[in-house]
This record gives sequence, C-alpha cells and structure tokens, in this order.
Amino acid sequence: MAETLELTETTRDEVGGVGVGVGNILDDDDFELPGGATGHGLTARLHTEDGGRIVVGKGSVFALGDGEWEVLEIVSGGDDDFGTVTLQRV
Repeated sequence: MAETLELTETTRDEVGGVGVGVGNILDDDDFELPGGATGHGLTARLHTEDGGRIVVGKGSVFALGDGEWEVLEIVSGGDDDFGTVTLQRV
C-alpha cells in the first residue's frame, strides 16, 4: 500500500524527508495538474524548508524529497478549525 500523509493547515511536517509548512487553505484559486492543465478550487500552499513554495489542489502531483506525491484531498476547516491536505506517494 502506498504511503499516505495527512497534513494540517498552519503546521509543520515532513514529506519525503523534507520539512514542509502547510500555509492557509484557500477556497478559490488555480493550481497545476499533471500534464500542465490548470485546476481551480481549494488550494494549499506548501512551504519547504529551503524557501520553496508549492501551490497544490486535488489531483496535483509534485516531486519533493525522496519521492513524488499526489494530492488526494483538501478539506477546508472553515472559520472554526484547521483544514487538512491528504497526500499519497506515487
């Protein structure tokens, strides 16, 4: 079974051995999909320990650390809670 990670908005975690901070989840923004297509909807900003920033949405695939990762789901926490980003190693 492929490795799956659930990251919480406004926290720091490790993805593929790289420290990542999860920025705010936004309701209405553009993000890149495999093949260069543009998706639109919920997005999260992943800030890497080397100063990089990756904007992701459901279906995004990106390389980080020792692997490639697909965004399976982004859930907005609304005004009362933190949202989550679910990743799976591909």
